[in-house]
Amino acid sequence: MLGIAWMAWTLGLCALPLAAYLCRTWILLGLICSACAALNFLYWKLIPESPRWLLTQNRVREAVVILKRIAKTNGVVPPEHLETDLMKVQKKLEEEKSEAVTSTMDILRMSNIRTNFLIVTFSWIANSSAYYGLSINVTNMSGNEFINFFLLGLVEFPACVLSWWAMEKFGRRWMNVFFQAMVSFSCLGFCFVPPGAVVSGVVVLMLAKFSCTASAMVMYQQASEVMPTPVRSFALGASSSLASSFSICMPYIIYLGKYGTWIPFMVMIVLATLAGASSMWLPETNGFALCQTMDDANEFGKDQKFFSFNRSGRTSLEVEER
Repeated sequence: MLGIAWMAWTLGLCALPLAAYLCRTWILLGLICSACAALNFLYWKLIPESPRWLLTQNRVREAVVILKRIAKTNGVVPPEHLETDLMKVQKKLEEEKSEAVTSTMDILRMSNIRTNFLIVTFSWIANSSAYYGLSINVTNMSGNEFINFFLLGLVEFPACVLSWWAMEKFGRRWMNVFFQAMVSFSCLGFCFVPPGAVVSGVVVLMLAKFSCTASAMVMYQQASEVMPTPVRSFALGASSSLASSFSICMPYIIYLGKYGTWIPFMVMIVLATLAGASSMWLPETNGFALCQTMDDANEFGKDQKFFSFNRSGRTSLEVEER
């Protein structure tokens, strides 16, 4: 789902420069973008409510109706005692819900969870800064800014595919470090591109945007897997909000490119390098079951070796046996 959602995002990103070229006024462009966003209101009718959420709200019968509809669509016969089974699940979710309410601040109280949360948040900040910085920087690039923006968006398609394959094949941790390192080296390479070398500059920045997108895919997947179930949504939301808040500064940092094209890229290089280095201390999550409790998450990864990584096809049980 993450890959499909990002593909849709990339499709809109590629269409944006065409809309901007045809509009030539930010007011009309803003109206068009807002009109497209208004289509999200159709989700209210098209997308069914989450059965899990309905159970947490004690709306079991509505959950039964939706699950039966899903089973019919998939050609599966639902269990005869579906409602009874869901009542049991609902009671269990009530217990998990009470635990989540009382343990949200344990993200900062428990040392291992706190470390993982801070690393994920900093990586998110570095990645968002590089992503939006590279997108906004088209005004400082040589050549046609509309074509440059389109190319920087187009390169995200292969980045989504390759990053998904890579993190399933070689694991999350070292792929995140690898792609963050690629962001740093690509941005560093752009600092040495002559101002008149349009093609070279675009190619280097396409590589940087490719690496940034791939890193974002891996990072988001790893972040959702490293956090325990009771606080997963809160942790991801907090990290995303902090990253978005920092990204507000990027237009001002990019503006410094008027005084030297290398200045914004040095900021991205430093952030990506530190994020890649800190991500080495995140536990590998590929092939491991999600942590269901705070205590499980606080102990998770302590027995992993620093230079180890979990390849595809190896389950958590197989890793433990080795």
